[in-house]
Amino acid sequence: MKRSFLIISLILWFTIAFAQEGEKYRSTSRSIEKKYEVRQRFGKNILTLKTKTISYYDTEGIISYRVIYKGNLTYLGKEERYYSTDPKSVETKYFNYTNQMTNRKATIYGQNPLEYTELEYDSKGAILEKRNVRI
Repeated sequence: MKRSFLIISLILWFTIAFAQEGEKYRSTSRSIEKKYEVRQRFGKNILTLKTKTISYYDTEGIISYRVIYKGNLTYLGKEERYYSTDPKSVETKYFNYTNQMTNRKATIYGQNPLEYTELEYDSKGAILEKRNVRI
């Protein structure tokens, strides 16, 4: 029972995480995502706002900027994405609540669309992890 619940929740999380970009969102300029925490008190469910994320889309329907707030609208940080076409690559920068960069991730695609390289940097620019993916 626990295992099936875990598998279903992981599938649901991946579906939600990767269903926020692409062709469907070409005419959309921004979206708001709210995550709630459910507690029970005296047999009743109490919803508490955990995080609020505002995403901004570019003309192709891809998320280019994301701002994350805590439930009481305390600023938690932001995420910026930069896309380039020659060579095709995606650079993502993560910032904390004081707008200092916490880490950076670059994905560089090769000639074959199923091959790419992921580089993850820390805030000072040192490489934390390098991953070559070939499917």
